[in-house]
Amino acid sequence: RPEDVNIFMDYANGTRRQMLYAKGDIDIDYLSQAVYVDDRIRWHNVNLRLGLRAEHNDWLGNLDLAPRLSADWDLFGDGRSHLLAGANRYYGRSFLQYAINDALNGLYSRIVYAADGSVSSVIRGRDDSGQLDLDTPYSDELMLGWVQQAGPFNSTLKVVQRDSRDGVRKVDEGGLIYYDNSGRSDTTSITWELDHADHPLMIGNSATVARLALGWKDSSSNSQDDDGYDSEIDTDPIFYKGRLIDSSELPAWDYNIPLSVSLSTITQLPVWNLHGSGVHSVYLSARHLAVT
Repeated sequence: RPEDVNIFMDYANGTRRQMLYAKGDIDIDYLSQAVYVDDRIRWHNVNLRLGLRAEHNDWLGNLDLAPRLSADWDLFGDGRSHLLAGANRYYGRSFLQYAINDALNGLYSRIVYAADGSVSSVIRGRDDSGQLDLDTPYSDELMLGWVQQAGPFNSTLKVVQRDSRDGVRKVDEGGLIYYDNSGRSDTTSITWELDHADHPLMIGNSATVARLALGWKDSSSNSQDDDGYDSEIDTDPIFYKGRLIDSSELPAWDYNIPLSVSLSTITQLPVWNLHGSGVHSVYLSARHLAVT
């Protein structure tokens, strides 16, 4: 930052708060490493994929092992009916922004002035950009699906349960800001898609494929904003729809709209090496209807 930035806030009781972001430079070294191995196994009409991803970054200092498992069962051996299943763990990967935020915190000060103009308190930020004693946030995902070919159409139905734990969240206790692993969320989703990718509509030299997709999602989270890992946790009970509940039981805000319908098309002109696409989507929630 090339120069100091001062922000003043005046209150009705005559007090004033000054937030000072001092000029200065920061220097961050961040190293992230990962390796992934998998094995594909075919047994009769069943295809299995077993995988393992190992990751390490020097901001958290954790060695994270994420198993991956997926199965595809061709029920009748004719390629028309498939039962899908999967169980996977995914770890958060990029934490450079947190290290930068911690370093920037060392350039921050908050000064509170009393009504008579005297300084009543001073809080100075601390550069904690070194390794932190935190667990790596992760998501466990279970998936069950069905793929069916009927005539020219391909139908795919999937149910996914994703439970995210140990989310890195920012906590502010009287001006002392630190991170913890209190973030958590749960999401259940159902999607159904219908297309004719194997039998495109031929008009002249063009080939067009249409895809219809329906989706439903139910999400709950103890973070009710869109700041990602840098958000603050809601810890107080909430009065919601006539009853007092824990904040972690709240549905996620409208960026997770429960119902969605979309119709997309892709048209290719191989002779001219051109392709075009279009999407029409409808999102439905209890409060509004959005069309894009």
